[in-house]
This record gives sequence, structure tokens and C-alpha cells, in this order.
Amino acid sequence: DAAAVAAGADVAEVASARIVRAMASAGPSIFVTSITDFCAFIAGSFTTIPAIEAFCVFCATAVLTDYLLQTTLFVAIMTFDMRRKLRRGANELGGVEPRCYTCSKDALGDPEVVTDRPSNFFGGRYARVLLSVPGMAFVLMSTAGLAVMGAVGASRVTAEFDYEWFLVPGWYLDAYNFQERHFRNSLFYPIGVYTGKADYFEATPKMQELLDDYRKQGYVVDSSLDDNWFDAHAVWAAPDPPTDSDAYLVSVAAFLDSPEGIGYQEKVVFNNDATAIKATKINALWKFNGKATSVKIMRRMIRSRKLGRRVGGGLNWRFYDRVFVFAEGIKVVLRESVFSMSLACVTVGFVLLLLLGDIIASLLVGTMVVCVCLITYGSIYWYHDYLNNVSGFFVIIAVGLASDASAHYCHAFLESSKPTSRERAVEALDLLGPSIFLGGTSTLFGIGLTGLSITYVFQTFFKYLVTILVLSLWFGLVVMPVACALLAPRARHKPSVVKAPEEPIAAGLKEGEPVSVAGGPVASDASSH
Repeated sequence: DAAAVAAGADVAEVASARIVRAMASAGPSIFVTSITDFCAFIAGSFTTIPAIEAFCVFCATAVLTDYLLQTTLFVAIMTFDMRRKLRRGANELGGVEPRCYTCSKDALGDPEVVTDRPSNFFGGRYARVLLSVPGMAFVLMSTAGLAVMGAVGASRVTAEFDYEWFLVPGWYLDAYNFQERHFRNSLFYPIGVYTGKADYFEATPKMQELLDDYRKQGYVVDSSLDDNWFDAHAVWAAPDPPTDSDAYLVSVAAFLDSPEGIGYQEKVVFNNDATAIKATKINALWKFNGKATSVKIMRRMIRSRKLGRRVGGGLNWRFYDRVFVFAEGIKVVLRESVFSMSLACVTVGFVLLLLLGDIIASLLVGTMVVCVCLITYGSIYWYHDYLNNVSGFFVIIAVGLASDASAHYCHAFLESSKPTSRERAVEALDLLGPSIFLGGTSTLFGIGLTGLSITYVFQTFFKYLVTILVLSLWFGLVVMPVACALLAPRARHKPSVVKAPEEPIAAGLKEGEPVSVAGGPVASDASSH
């Protein structure tokens, strides 16, 4: 290209032709991976967990924006930069010394132009070792071992979340630890039993049944329910009990104004005209054997709700404490993360089938994605971590990131026109191996500093993102070439093999003389070919 510019060709046309060749080579794989990532994140957004939903929508928007910028703005900037390089390359070929580095070297390295260029590391020594029989055996056994580790870890993953993980060293953490150490009994946990708007005169039997049955629960400190407004009012009004709903309201209002009931004023809320009780609260204590973890709180929360549904009809009951927000997340995070991951994997598989147009190739890439997700999910256990709203993000993001390297390589393999599957695997490694490797390693270096963070969120981000990226490189550059070489998805282009005729068909040919494609003698200026 630089030589053509030096010979008088239009630099704009030469640069544009070069960009067209680059986009024709890389554009389809960029499109495939971008669409699969976008669809995976959109599928992952169909969850009831708001944080994961917002995260997936944000990632889908980012992927789409990145694709549009890569195919428009970046191509335009690269075209202008290529014109500059070609002009400098032409000058260098004309004898002008380069100022800093040689532009003509890059300009003359296009594999579409210089087809006999030497193979790089991935298409040379790496491919020979990887696609040898011992190399393929090692890859298959290692991958099977990783999959088994992932499956074992996935079967042992437990859900847990603790807001203490978000506390960083400083005055707040010191104050928190001081309070927990001296003024909190970790064996008991306070919660509130709330009821809503109701006719409490008619609902007196239901209210009494709810309190009595709740006292009998093994995890409830029964004496903690003794001090409540409902029983205290019943004792106060025993000499002159109310006989109807209106009298009950008047009696409760009078009780709250009395010395015996003034301490319960904040526990009973009337409407504006004091014609109905719209909310009440009764304090209770849960007891624990050991620390009150989010999982233990979640289990007691679920059992309390079942009790309320059974005996608290008509009272609009609620069992609540602020920590329930974490317990509620633990309750749904396992189901929602697995559902979102499964939906994203199915979506990616369907999109790959449409875009790659080959069932075996789509199954191969889909299998790589499932393996990365399984191992990432199992790593939660091996990292001694828990499944929660933070680690659940990376189970979803693994679907998108895992498909990139494998889909890029598989597309290059399908486009190869080499005659054997092994040669196609080598050519795909030669063409895309460096790009896939540089893309993965540059991202690893980019997030490296987050590993020095002391906060739970960034430590989790670092651990799982590094895991996903390393697994993506492993399956994209190691497992995928071996799988393609063994299973050989159908090539899109048939190998063009020109056969010489068995006997000379043109007159005047001597035995052993080369024959042209047309059947006549080869011209002297083409004999070297």
C-alpha cells in the first residue's frame, strides 16, 4: 500500500481500501460478539432484583454504544490515521529517514496483500504444541477437571449477605464495633410485628391468636411479647370493657392518654379524624444460637410470614426490620441469578445459531459459555465467598464476557478455506490469536489496581472479573481450537484446489513440462509461480 502511494496512487482510496479489508475481516466477528453480549445482558435484566436489572440494562447500553462507536467514529479516526501512515511510509520508501518509527513496515504487513508472511507465535509454535496429541489430551483433561471443580463448588454455594462487609476502616467502623462489643447481645435480634388498618374490636380473637401462636415459635423469646399495647389495653379496660367497635376506639384512645398507656402512644396510629386505627406495632425478640446471619434471619422471616398468613387474616400483618432488606435479597438471589444466567445462555445460543449459521459451531460456543458460567459460579464457594446481590452480578456478566473470545475464534475458523480442520484451526489462531490475547490481557491489567482495594465490592469485582477473563482466554485460545480441530464445524468457503490435467491436451507439450490452468504451456514470465 505504501509502495502504491509512492507510485502515485490516491492515498485516500488506498487507505479506504485497506480499512474495507480490515472491516470485512474483523467486522462480522465484532458484530457477532456485540450482539450476543447485548442480548445476554438484556435477557439478564428480566429479574425481580432491581440492582441486577439496572446493572444488566447499563451493560447492554454500554455494549451497544461501544459497537456503534467502534464501527463509526473509530473507523473514521483510523482511516485518517492510516492516510498519515501511508504518506509517511511512501516518503520512507522514497528515501526519507523516519523520525521515530517505520510506518512502511506496518503498511506492508497486511495478510490480504502479503500472503506469504511468516506465522506469529500463536499460528506457529503455540499451534504445533496445542494441536499435538499430548497437547489436546492435556487440554481436554484440564478442562474436564475445571468443569468438575466448578460443578462441585456450584453444588456447595450458599447465600449470605452482611452489611458489615461494606464498612471500611474509620470512625464509623470503630463506633460500630464498639456498639456491637459492649451494647448488643448477638444472641437476640429485635423485630417488629406490625398490623394495618382493621376493626380491632371484631379482630380481637385473631389478634390474640396471632400473639399466642407467635409466642410458641421456637425462635421467638416468648416474654418479649408480654409488653404490648393490645394486652396492656385489655388489662386496663377489664373493669369496663368496650362493647362495640366505636367504643373500642374510644377506649384505646383513652388508654393511650392514661399513665398506664402513655408508653404505647408511638405503637398505635389513628387516622386523621381518629375514627379508625390504621397501624400498630408490637416489639419482639428472636433468639439465635450464634451470630444472627442473613440466612438465619431469612429463614425466620419466611416462617413468620407463613404464620401470619395462617392466623393473621384481616389484620394486614407485617413482620419487619431494616435488616430484612438483606434477607429478602438472599431469599431471591439464588433463584433469580440462576434464572437470569440460564435465560442469558439460551438467548446467546439462539443468537449464535442465527449469526454463525452452523449448529455445531453454535453448540461449541454455547458450551464454552456454559462452562465459564459454571466454573465462575462454583468459584464463589472456592473463594470462600457467598452468593448475594454483589457476587450475583458476575454470574450474569460471565455470560456476555465468556462468548467474546470463543465467538471470535469460531468465526475465524468458519471463514478459513484450508482443506483440513487442523489447518483451519492453525490459521484461525494465526489471524485472531494475538488480538484475543491482547484484548484479554489488557483488560486484566486495566482492572489490576482494583485488587489493592480494601472494600468488599471492589475485592469481589477484582476476583470474579479476573476469573471470568482468564477462563474466557482459556476457552477461547486453548479449548476452542482443540474442539474445532476435533469436531470440525463446516467451513463457509470450499477450498479451491486447482488440479492439472492427467494428460497434456495442447499440442507441442513435452513430457514433464508444466501446464497452465487453461491447458497450454506456461508462459516464461510465469514459470516462477
